[in-house]
Amino acid sequence: MEIMHKLYSWWLGSGLLVISIHLILAEQTVRPSESEFQQLMESNLQFTMGMFQGISSRISPQENIIFSPFSVYTVLLMGHLGAKGHTAQEICLALKFCTLNISYIHDTFGNIIHDLFLDPSHHGLLAVANRIFIKNHLEISPMYEFTLRYYYNATVQELDFMNDAGEAQDAINDWVKKQTNGLIQDILTEAPEPRTSVVLANALYFSGEWLWRFDPAMSNPSGKFYLTDESHIIIPMMVGKMNLAYGYSEQFQTSMLELPYKIRRVSMFLVLPDEIGGLQHLQSKLNATVLKHLIKTMKKTEVNVRLPRFRIEDTPKITEVLKDMGLHDLFSSSDANLSGIASNEPENERLHVTDIVHRAAIKIDEKGSVAVAATAAIVERVGSFNMPFFEADHPFLFLIMDKQTGTVLFMGRISGP
Repeated sequence: MEIMHKLYSWWLGSGLLVISIHLILAEQTVRPSESEFQQLMESNLQFTMGMFQGISSRISPQENIIFSPFSVYTVLLMGHLGAKGHTAQEICLALKFCTLNISYIHDTFGNIIHDLFLDPSHHGLLAVANRIFIKNHLEISPMYEFTLRYYYNATVQELDFMNDAGEAQDAINDWVKKQTNGLIQDILTEAPEPRTSVVLANALYFSGEWLWRFDPAMSNPSGKFYLTDESHIIIPMMVGKMNLAYGYSEQFQTSMLELPYKIRRVSMFLVLPDEIGGLQHLQSKLNATVLKHLIKTMKKTEVNVRLPRFRIEDTPKITEVLKDMGLHDLFSSSDANLSGIASNEPENERLHVTDIVHRAAIKIDEKGSVAVAATAAIVERVGSFNMPFFEADHPFLFLIMDKQTGTVLFMGRISGP
């Protein structure tokens, strides 16, 4: 079975701990206009590209990346529900939706989640769960709890963080383990601080099987993947000839390929520069406009594909990236205004975010995407040489997207499988 999973955790000071969030809408009440919808999706894409640039700028070009911009975006949307004043303003500026009605935003993302994750045909393939763990004597604002339940379909469980933080840790870890089918055993490696008041938890499960599978018999067990012009590693390389959407940009000297999943509205898009060392140059120019330009070059054609099997797991540093994107009050014990969350906010210190820990994992093989050996045989390329080749034998980018809305669920970089 193929699965891909990711989980995020937010450690929030003054008694607030958050482990990612997704948005689920019980029913639609406000439908944005087409222009408003496009503006919201554009802001989401800009946020995605900004996050990727921020993450990649903090690590070596040789390091792999995987993260879920959609989850971080919806985490901040959920935080925005409880934020007020300048803190709320900073969130909307960072997410680039200040010109839109906030009810449009929650309704729109609620519908995306509802349609994508609660579709009966996606059962067992896509799943999202949300839970609010609250300190047993904390008075959650009735309005905040209502909106969380309404938009996010979040359930509530009381825990005694003050007197039994170890038991609270076990309860949260057990819930996460169950929601991820055991793939994440211990999201909390330490017990929450006794002052913790609220844990907002999310678990996402994605099992993506390719619409057109690679034939394992055609795979090359000793394919070459070039890390640089001078060095390479030997890895299993999947090989196939398929009718896929393929595009090429002369301007950016970059190819783009779509690998659709059986969940037809979700696909993986691969972005491959021509040159072995070309990814850094492409990343320096990558933004929402460039990505849309690459997508517009795509058309269906017969393509010869060579793609490495790979598995990566990453814990990117999200907090500093978000600070660079303008979120400062949220992390300040003196300036954060999350007073919409609790009716009895602690007197000595405001609820605020102290850190964000973001975890993601993915495995790609002949069957599809999963998140949790070699001989000297030589496998030739498949097909005639007048067909396009997409040979991902050097560093490339990938995006897993909901094609219906253009939302990027996952994004990453493969510098070395």
